[in-house]
Amino acid sequence: MYRQILLRQPFRRYQLILWRPSPNQPIATYELNTVTYGFASSPFLATRTLQKIAQDASDIHPAASAVAQKDFYVDDFLSGADTVESAIQIRQEMTAMLSAAVFPLKKWASNSPEILVDIPEEDLAFAPYHDLQDDQSVSTLGLIWEPRIDMMSFKVQFPLPASVLTKRKIMSYVAQIFDPLGLVGPIIVIAKLFMQRLWALKTEAGDSYEWDRPLPPRLQSKWKEFHETLDTIASLRIPRCVTVANATSFQLHFFSDASQKAYGACCYVRSESAGVVRVQLLTSKSKVAPLAKQQTIARLELCGAVLASNLYKKVAHSIPKPAEFFCWTDSSTVLHWLESSPSRWKTFVANRVAMIQEATESCHWNHVSGTSNPADPLSRGVNPIDLKQLPIWWNGPNWLSLPPSDWPVNEMPSLDPHWMSEAKNNVTMIATLNSNFSDKLFSRYSCFSKLRRFIAYWMRYFRALKAAVKKTTIEPFETLTTDDLRDADIALSRLAQRESFPEEMSNLISGERIPTSSALKW
Repeated sequence: MYRQILLRQPFRRYQLILWRPSPNQPIATYELNTVTYGFASSPFLATRTLQKIAQDASDIHPAASAVAQKDFYVDDFLSGADTVESAIQIRQEMTAMLSAAVFPLKKWASNSPEILVDIPEEDLAFAPYHDLQDDQSVSTLGLIWEPRIDMMSFKVQFPLPASVLTKRKIMSYVAQIFDPLGLVGPIIVIAKLFMQRLWALKTEAGDSYEWDRPLPPRLQSKWKEFHETLDTIASLRIPRCVTVANATSFQLHFFSDASQKAYGACCYVRSESAGVVRVQLLTSKSKVAPLAKQQTIARLELCGAVLASNLYKKVAHSIPKPAEFFCWTDSSTVLHWLESSPSRWKTFVANRVAMIQEATESCHWNHVSGTSNPADPLSRGVNPIDLKQLPIWWNGPNWLSLPPSDWPVNEMPSLDPHWMSEAKNNVTMIATLNSNFSDKLFSRYSCFSKLRRFIAYWMRYFRALKAAVKKTTIEPFETLTTDDLRDADIALSRLAQRESFPEEMSNLISGERIPTSSALKW
């Protein structure tokens, strides 16, 4: 790919190499005319060139231009379509567009043989489809795809563990488990926890363990026991397609969970067509809990919710189909924190609540029981042998395949008595006697967090207008801050009080006493 891109003349002098065919000849200086492998800028230049080709061809090849800008990973093109006809059109346009730029495409593969009927055999990834064998597969971004059965698998060939294990040896074993989608996340968690123990391991003198120093016998035995089960990963077969054909309903469900060891989040696709419902794991993410500073389970559950919100942003951005989004957690404390303004909480909780509320503004958080939370394996880890037979991990909780009326009732669970320990000491609880506000502003929003953000953005806008009139500058902003949300809370509280206690407000503004008959009188 790099060698197909010609550099402009002024920049070629920065790509010089010294070469001679034999030691007896003088050294010659050569100038490289194309993008060269090994330079830090080369991947960017190649990718940017490909994007430019796609942008310039948007009028001639609209279908290929659209997918080329999002479905290429350097020189690997992975895309799809809902119908065979659409896939053939994309393939034909892509071939024509890139051939015009002298980027000939090779190694074509598809789960539908009719898509590749007119492609020369030398341009196919393997033998023609009528000769397909069970073991024919193609590697895509570290995963193995078997087009005949349309399944993905992992290529893992772990050698027998060394007789004497060191940090270096174990790190090399862990690095061989490449799982970009997090499909075997619960297994990766075990490896991460083991790595964490290695980094925290100290000698008798209090020094960190050296890379090539033999590990204590107990840790060597524990890793060898885990190592013997890793070959099970190669037997996993995961469906590439995660939806039913011609889906009429498309939903994405995000679950989060945490334990004292780790926390994680996973995403499931729920699709439905003509009464047929399919729920399939799409992706997951996990992290180990910090050792340096122990956190409460509630805080770790909140970190898991942050991970779910980040996963939500990535998946929502990557999937073009319109979908409904649902977020689930089994922590009642996290749900109560998310129902309140970040300004109520201490810094740790406030920052994360603000991040979650901003990221999942269009996604409501719901409660799920701990026994039916598929993110639970991410927080504890699962043995490779057991993961294959864990249906809740691959297909989510059983109730997710049922109609929404049979899902868990979205009621706020009983509250952890320690949840208010994260509240600021100066928090003031404001209550009004009349909750049936007649103001249109309050009746327009069913969720207080959305109303608060709406008011915060308007207050920002009015401050910008005042600054423009006074010809002063105002700092630009990308996201709302905790102060913005606190000001919105105060503004809404004043509006609520003005409607609930109009006479008292009028008396206070005019400097008069509040009537003795007022409900505000103690």
